[in-house]
Amino acid sequence: MKKFTLLLLMALFAMTASAYTYYSNVEIDNYKYSYLALGSSSSEENYACLSCLSSTASTSLTTLNIPGYVVYNGNRYRVKQINQDAFHNNTKITSVTFGYGVEYISSYVFDGCTNLKYVNLPSSVNEIGQFVFQNCTSLYVVAFAGEKAPKIYDYTFNLSSTTKKASTATYRGMNALRADSKWVAAFGADNILRHYGYKVGDFKLYNYTNGCWQYYVIKNGIPYNGNSSNPSVRSSCVLVAATFTDGSNYTISLPQSVGNSDNNAPGGYKFYGVADSAFMNNTTITKIANNNTMAYKIGNYAFYGCSNLTSADVPVDTIGNYAFSRCSKLSSVTITSNLYNTSYIGSLAFGYCSLTGEFNIPATIKYIGIVPFYYCSSLEAITVDENNTNYSSYRGALYNKAKSRLIQIPCKWRYGRSWNDLPESLQQVPQYAAAGCSSLKELYLPYGVKQIEKYAFWNCTNLFLVHLPSAVTTINANSFFDCDAITRVELNFMTPPPADFFPAVTNKSNVSLFMPYGSYSAYANSSIWKQYNLKTGPTDHTNCWDIFRDQVYYTVTSTTPHNSNGYDYDGFAKVVKISATEISSPKIYPSVNYDMSSFHYEITTIGPYAGDRENPFIINYGAPNVTDIEENAFRDSKIEELPGFNSLKHIGDSAFYNTKYMSYDDYFHPKKVETIGKYAFYNSGINLYIATTALTSIGEYAFYNCSNLSEIFLPHIDGKHPLTCGKYFFGNNSDDFKCYVDYRQLGDYLNSTKWDGNKIYPHLCFDYNNDSQWQSFACVKPIDFEGTGLEAYKIDVYDQGTKRFVLNPIIHLYDNHGALVHGNGNNYYRLNYASSNLSTCYWLQAVTDEPHTMVSDNTTSYYDFGGTDFPRFDLIRTNKTITRGHAYVKMKYSDSGGVSTILTNLGGSVGIHGDVNCDGSVNAADVTALYNYILNGDETYLSTSDVNNDNAVNAGDVTAVYNIILGQN
Repeated sequence: MKKFTLLLLMALFAMTASAYTYYSNVEIDNYKYSYLALGSSSSEENYACLSCLSSTASTSLTTLNIPGYVVYNGNRYRVKQINQDAFHNNTKITSVTFGYGVEYISSYVFDGCTNLKYVNLPSSVNEIGQFVFQNCTSLYVVAFAGEKAPKIYDYTFNLSSTTKKASTATYRGMNALRADSKWVAAFGADNILRHYGYKVGDFKLYNYTNGCWQYYVIKNGIPYNGNSSNPSVRSSCVLVAATFTDGSNYTISLPQSVGNSDNNAPGGYKFYGVADSAFMNNTTITKIANNNTMAYKIGNYAFYGCSNLTSADVPVDTIGNYAFSRCSKLSSVTITSNLYNTSYIGSLAFGYCSLTGEFNIPATIKYIGIVPFYYCSSLEAITVDENNTNYSSYRGALYNKAKSRLIQIPCKWRYGRSWNDLPESLQQVPQYAAAGCSSLKELYLPYGVKQIEKYAFWNCTNLFLVHLPSAVTTINANSFFDCDAITRVELNFMTPPPADFFPAVTNKSNVSLFMPYGSYSAYANSSIWKQYNLKTGPTDHTNCWDIFRDQVYYTVTSTTPHNSNGYDYDGFAKVVKISATEISSPKIYPSVNYDMSSFHYEITTIGPYAGDRENPFIINYGAPNVTDIEENAFRDSKIEELPGFNSLKHIGDSAFYNTKYMSYDDYFHPKKVETIGKYAFYNSGINLYIATTALTSIGEYAFYNCSNLSEIFLPHIDGKHPLTCGKYFFGNNSDDFKCYVDYRQLGDYLNSTKWDGNKIYPHLCFDYNNDSQWQSFACVKPIDFEGTGLEAYKIDVYDQGTKRFVLNPIIHLYDNHGALVHGNGNNYYRLNYASSNLSTCYWLQAVTDEPHTMVSDNTTSYYDFGGTDFPRFDLIRTNKTITRGHAYVKMKYSDSGGVSTILTNLGGSVGIHGDVNCDGSVNAADVTALYNYILNGDETYLSTSDVNNDNAVNAGDVTAVYNIILGQN
């Protein structure tokens, strides 16, 4: 048995090793490989080094297609390196194309290849050695497919030819070559061109459906062993060009994935997107189709100037700047969400297109550049999904989410003829936001606009009326450039602006200019504005209206459109007076409008002294949207009942002061009240107040001298929902008044001199502890559980043999003692104080003052209460703090034996012989737990360890567990 145990331990610490298997001088097709390296695991890549042409290669071979991968004996190898001198002095070669996979081209590989003209390098190449292209006197084009310039040396290109060119497959790759000093030195800055760049890729495929060769560049590295079946290691590819076989019209179908036509290369590349400038000025493409693609990006200028493109279904995350700009026939665009979640539309992405009707922006868009629909002359409206978190639309124009910044008004806008076509929340009109809007005729900028940038309304040729509110602080002289049809201007500036905002108007005497009353002389003395036909009279917007409805008076406090509880509002309103002279039940609705207009203002506030102090009244409708009752709102009023106030958050100072007629019913139970001001209900008729955990503060004397008040219930949790109470927040109330607080905070309330401790009572709640039906309990005063609905237990006996506590029910509990209580989740229980027949609990230690921090050792064992369906106790192994109001078990180590869990007679599984880690079964995990204890003293998963009952934990217990597993005992 000891030998078996030793072998098991040795197996646990065994190490594995790996190595490569090499094959030398292997010939495959046209090439010889100095060696092939076969890795022993999937984490080790198979690779090859190409040395020269094979013995069977044709002596007249002029075009080299060097593979990126080869297959030998059923295994795939990446051709990682081209060895030195591989094709030295080969004068037959005219063209070389490397397959994707090659990383390093060693020195002198093509030295002396005097007829070599074209070299295509894949994006996998990251280094080209010394003298690789020395004496290649015919070399004309070096085409590189990647975005990052590969490393070269001073003499990599030691050429005598004067017609040297380098090209790349991507716009960014071109910049990378130009930024590399060695590439510039080798080719000259002016000669690094991209004439052939968009026919360069890591591989190309013929698309039979669309009749074109498509060129792709691979991104994101090389999968180990070409394992393309695992999406986590699959590379992706970018479409960089398409060469069409004839002059027909074609549909570009964006794929889900692309397979390499080279059978030896890994296939199934994820489709990443379309490269920058890939199809710029292509006149063959007529349609872009979505083949359930989950692509990432349509690059900058990708389809710029595709003048025959008519429709596009774009299933990507990012649409780059100018991506579809100048597509003059593009009338239909669909943006489809995909794996990446569409998030970006670049500046002028659809500029100068023929989009018609509405353009719908989905919820997934997170960023929009400058005027994406610039000069789309037929576009009527831009709409935004209401779930979009960054953007919104209002009457067919595009805004940020708060509608404070205008992004773009479409050129053929359906609106622009009324003073309310722009939201009252608007503050900024940026550059070109309404440029070219031919349908805009009357511009009433709302009161909140502060900034109008240059060319904001450029070339609005039919605009004849402009109203600028006094809130404007910044405006540019070119903001209304080329708006020559203006005949009426309303400037609400007391001081004439120093610049002419309407330079395109040549005959200014035909323009009627209105300014505020009292500023006429200032405009008449201005060299700029005296040229206009000056008119007097106040024309600025007002920010509030007096509204009277159903015996209630209102003032509009804001004209900011918003959505609340699923309803759209045009602003906020405040109740300023409630009159009950004609009816005894005034109504406060969720919203109110002015003179039956279409504007609706959400009623959120009741202002000071709004309540009727002469006539008794009941607010009939309930004021469901009111969030603030301001100071003195109902002071001395004769309100008879409090309405629902379901949204109420703040009750101001003296809000219900001396409201003698007021009474409470179940309808008044606001769930969201956060603050109650001082004297809020002083001397009022309220008879009950039940708070929620949303409440954070109660002001001093808030419920003082309320003779009908029988209870205040404060269901707060110590440390999670702090509540601040001002001095004497209750007092001088009814004789049977009680203020219930969380039992863990009871000591703080009882010891305070700011209120009468005799009126403070505890309550217990279960909703804060994952709806647990059990918890440990400790209270600073004796408790009577009878009639509360709770079951309470003390611990009488600890059975050392079964490792269980025996619980017995109790009705009363001594102060500063512990108990276990059982109740229903999500319930609050009001507790009463006891005076006789009290019970103690020997095992449970109560925490009633400062929290206790403890850890078990070989002298004392501490156990924390646990369990939801049945009570149990778990050994405290590291420092743990038991907060006040809870109880824990303290035992001698000699009694507990250091077991990890102690169950009770009220539930839990019966202990299984040999179940060392107490997981309900006997298996190898119990052997592991024993070894961890024997070798390292680790008791983390240890419960009953002395399996063979010899009063020691050693190898004999391991043997006993094995016997149980094998069925021998």
